[in-house]
Amino acid sequence: MADLIESGRHSFAAKRYSEASQFFSRAMKMCPCARGVKSGRPKCKCKMYERVAAREGSIYREARDHCRCVAGKKYSKCDNFHHFQALDFQATTFEAMGHFNQAMLYAEWMLELAPQLPDGYLRMGRIARLRCKYEYAWKIYTAGIEANKETAAGSSAKLQKLYDGQKLFNRFSFKRDPFCLPAELVAHVFSYLNYQEIIVCFRVCKPWQRALTSPLHGQLWRNMIFKESMHLFGKSMPPLHLLRKMLLWAGDGGARKIVITRSYKITQPALTLLLEASPRLEHLDIYMANLYADDQLTLPSNKKIWDRLRHVSVMGFFDRVPVDLPGGFPQMFLQNAAGTLEHLDITSIPLDWHNSVPSIPLFPKLKTLRMHGWKDYETPFPIYPLSVAFPRLEQLSFHLLSKLSLEPVTIWRKEWENIWPRLKVLMFHTGITRADDPRTYSTLRYLASLNSLQHIHLDLKYIRDTDQHPDIFGGNHDLLTDSGVFPQPQLQDLRSLRSERMWISPDRARTLLSNAVKNKKLTSFDIVFPWQKASGPSAAEASIRHLKGYDWLRGNPTIHTLGCQDFYFSFDPEDEDGRLLPQFLATFPNLRTLKIFSKHYGDTELTKVVLEILKVTHLKIISGFYFRYRVVLGVEEVARSKGTKIIERSEPPTWPISLEQ
Repeated sequence: MADLIESGRHSFAAKRYSEASQFFSRAMKMCPCARGVKSGRPKCKCKMYERVAAREGSIYREARDHCRCVAGKKYSKCDNFHHFQALDFQATTFEAMGHFNQAMLYAEWMLELAPQLPDGYLRMGRIARLRCKYEYAWKIYTAGIEANKETAAGSSAKLQKLYDGQKLFNRFSFKRDPFCLPAELVAHVFSYLNYQEIIVCFRVCKPWQRALTSPLHGQLWRNMIFKESMHLFGKSMPPLHLLRKMLLWAGDGGARKIVITRSYKITQPALTLLLEASPRLEHLDIYMANLYADDQLTLPSNKKIWDRLRHVSVMGFFDRVPVDLPGGFPQMFLQNAAGTLEHLDITSIPLDWHNSVPSIPLFPKLKTLRMHGWKDYETPFPIYPLSVAFPRLEQLSFHLLSKLSLEPVTIWRKEWENIWPRLKVLMFHTGITRADDPRTYSTLRYLASLNSLQHIHLDLKYIRDTDQHPDIFGGNHDLLTDSGVFPQPQLQDLRSLRSERMWISPDRARTLLSNAVKNKKLTSFDIVFPWQKASGPSAAEASIRHLKGYDWLRGNPTIHTLGCQDFYFSFDPEDEDGRLLPQFLATFPNLRTLKIFSKHYGDTELTKVVLEILKVTHLKIISGFYFRYRVVLGVEEVARSKGTKIIERSEPPTWPISLEQ
């Protein structure tokens, strides 16, 4: 056998491949394992390595297990080195001739004879690569590593080649059928798709469709989220028969979360089906102003089946239609779920809630309430009925409300200690509030005096003349200061006080925040500098006095977010006054976020200030200012080198806020 193999090698070197193949074939037939059969030992026909690999099976186990055909029944295992060597050279010869299918047959035969040796895997992997079957090659190399998992990679040059080959095609390790993964991972993968994209996945194959609609993956259909898209405005909901199937695929209890944005056209039958087939609904977010149909939408009001509903967000034109009528605020639906409801978001405020005797139902467990918009900009919205209807409120946000009212004041005098004792978050955002509205300021001052508060965010937008608002925590505009209604705010747990365009004197801020600073609670604060009509020495002196008034806050280790607005210092960073603000910010060891803006500064001047601040701080985010494109690029380059991110527009406040217990 050795002589025949040597002759074959000489013929191969001379590129006489047919002659070389004959020598190698004669050598294999002379092996004792052929048991004298002239045609030689047959190759196993029952081992289908490529089919096993396609089904994510183990090539190594397929080679190792005893075959069930004639080759396995009549012939024993062969450990003759020359036989194995002849197979390798024969595969190499057919490979050189370009006959890759025949070369693969002999390479597989090598695997059959010696599944523990790396040679067969290397030969098969090489041929698979020549056939451009790269994923199959990766699986072959992986099988060879599996066969030698007890052997260190560096102990053999051939074994190291297996690792190198696997690494070369490692990208194919990610191309696996996701349904081979645990069910939890499958659910996580497909959770990134909406219902339309999941249904498209049905086209991959029948097993995928069966798996995606099986009870094992019912949670994929429990979030009925119909996302808004600029390309899908006016898009219809799925037909009723498909909705029924989706709700069946969700399993018992139907959907847990339903989100229907304004871009989707939904009919009343589809909405009713979604809700009534989902008694375990926990989250509902719906735009009820049906712009595409004559019939306006309404939510079921005669059933009490939603005993797990905790979050509801409804949008519509509720200030135009009485409650519970088509297109009106779904008050009875919410009242039926009041026993479990914890989060409510309303746009716009129902007309009936503004009557002299408001008809707001009781929501005993509600924790967060956000109210958007009120059409009557002249009539103040009453606060007291809200405190009665939502007694356990923890977070309250008013958005685009023009005026608020404390009426009747006599009740506040008697009940103020019992009103919203758990309130921790107060947000007020409006674009039209006037500084001469005493009722709104009195109401905000009362609410901001609740000692349970942890976060106060007052965004009063712009007004005429000064472009700033006076301090709501005291001043001549406060008509109720002398009435005994207001307690002195303690705010011992206050974490953040954000007050855009509302300046607070340093002395009042010190009194207001003293307990929070003492208790090491305060983390976020806005310093709004007093408004000056004209830039100049007087404006600079006012800003210097204002900043020095905050010396008591310098170096506070708990502060991580600051806002600085409408300051005016020297434009020259080399000037002592021009460095006051950067030096002040540098004293805060844990300052990570800065919101900065000043109407007194142009792009060039503000750029100098920001660059000087970057030199002396370790900020992660700077936001709130608007630069021309070229200026932004220059600032961003320096900021990037310092590990700071520049955000031109501040992100909207988080809602609801995650509260510390």
